[in-house]
Amino acid sequence: GGTADAFGRQAGWAGFQVAPRVSVSRELGPVVLGANAGVRIRSKEVEPGRDVGTELEQGVVVATRGKGLRGEIALQAAESLVESDFALELLGGVRLPVGAGFEAFAIGGHGFTDIPGTPSFRLGAGIAYANEPEPVDRCRTGRSHTPEQCPNEDDDGDGVANKDDRCPLEAGAVENNGCPDKDSDGDGVVDREDQCPSQAGTARDHGCPAPDADNDGVRDDEDACPNEAGPASERGCPVKDTDKDGVPDKDDACPNEAGPASERGCPVKEQKPPEEPKPQPQPEKPAEETTSPLEHIVQFPVNQSEFQENEQQQLDAIAAYLKANPKLSIRIEGHTDNSGPEEANRTLSQQRANRVRAYLIQKGIAGSRMEAKGFGPDRPRVSNETPEGRSANRRVEFVPVTER
Repeated sequence: GGTADAFGRQAGWAGFQVAPRVSVSRELGPVVLGANAGVRIRSKEVEPGRDVGTELEQGVVVATRGKGLRGEIALQAAESLVESDFALELLGGVRLPVGAGFEAFAIGGHGFTDIPGTPSFRLGAGIAYANEPEPVDRCRTGRSHTPEQCPNEDDDGDGVANKDDRCPLEAGAVENNGCPDKDSDGDGVVDREDQCPSQAGTARDHGCPAPDADNDGVRDDEDACPNEAGPASERGCPVKDTDKDGVPDKDDACPNEAGPASERGCPVKEQKPPEEPKPQPQPEKPAEETTSPLEHIVQFPVNQSEFQENEQQQLDAIAAYLKANPKLSIRIEGHTDNSGPEEANRTLSQQRANRVRAYLIQKGIAGSRMEAKGFGPDRPRVSNETPEGRSANRRVEFVPVTER
């Protein structure tokens, strides 16, 4: 209880006053936190036992959010700058919307000091009005928003709604949940469908390399001889040459008798030449030195078992030489430089020898006449100390074995 001027901490004061105030609030989940601070500026009035003048005022409030009944609680404080007194009051209340922007409220509280203006208790009720603007539709075209704020929109235009899109700001395939497809090995098969994502392959093999056990270039499922290298023209089987004359059986008119290709694989018939006067002996001329195609060395790029196209002409010459010498067998020796792990180099050298052997088989040379062997880095031609030396050591050489 008390007088009206005591209720407003106005007892003993009369005159003009200014009361600026700053308020802030923040939404935190289901509640709103608020705070305010201000100053009540007025002239000083001296009364017996108490001076009245400028005061600092502060308050904090916690209120629930929602469209229906809401609750709130507030703590208010005031401190005089001309008198050593301090007022403190705790208030609680409820608010209920009644429509058209109006809401009814009721509030009550208790004061904790005996300073004038601090009631023992306070009760109040009333009607308040607040203009409620139309809610802003953030999802309309041109409005700034995050994918989470507009879950039913498709911000990246890929046909997958934001709520279902794992990459809502990056267009991707529907099958990949809206994210772009990746092709790590560049073989044209996307990673989600590629069973070998780190090895280039074919779509037919689900992104894996085509199976080819004998490395003859013919797929195992199309290779009639999957464990023996042979040309594609023979469905991956070695070319048969029963009489070992360099003429395949399919082109050999005498498959069981050795003969040159000029006679379709048949022996040359002996013809008695007419008797001629014996020529006078002539001084023998020294035999001219000739270079065998087998002296050619096949070079290879770094870490590769596939020779370059410019080697094919030399390999074709070697194939022709072997056909012309049907009793000759050779050993194909593969080599590497000394860079990299020794075991990997040994495997690479064997692959290089196998690749050259497979090429000669495709050119009609019987596989039984050729042995492929890899020596890794064990037999360098020159020092591996220079790039040129290492290049010279990445090679395949041909060694005649027997004349049969």
